[in-house]
Amino acid sequence: MVTWDSETHGVGIAEIDLQHRRLVEIINQIDAALDAGADAATLRELLDVLIQFTEFHFFTEEHYMRRHGFPGEETHREGHHHLVDQLLALRAEFTNTGKNATRSTIGFLGDWLLDHIVNTDKELGAFLQVQGVR
Repeated sequence: MVTWDSETHGVGIAEIDLQHRRLVEIINQIDAALDAGADAATLRELLDVLIQFTEFHFFTEEHYMRRHGFPGEETHREGHHHLVDQLLALRAEFTNTGKNATRSTIGFLGDWLLDHIVNTDKELGAFLQVQGVR
């Protein structure tokens, strides 16, 4: 389970913080489904929800970066593309082999998300706040 802490993980931009919390919820839903022994169809559905929402969230962040001229946009965007590529590869492996998502995969996703928030998105949040975005 991934634990969200507003003080540690909040970036100070309401829309982005709400989306981050939703990503944590989806990852935790996948974790709970694994604990419950969910079937492949349920896990595939949850993985698809995670991918779709991750892409939506990254689109949101990238919109803010472009709109406000964030100087670290290219590097930040590359990190987004890297994670989406990993998620798509995971889905392809799952679909092609029927191999279930593992706890280590879910742990990786949760760790990546929290690390990305603390080490990358907080910088974006601080920049946007200076621009007057809340």
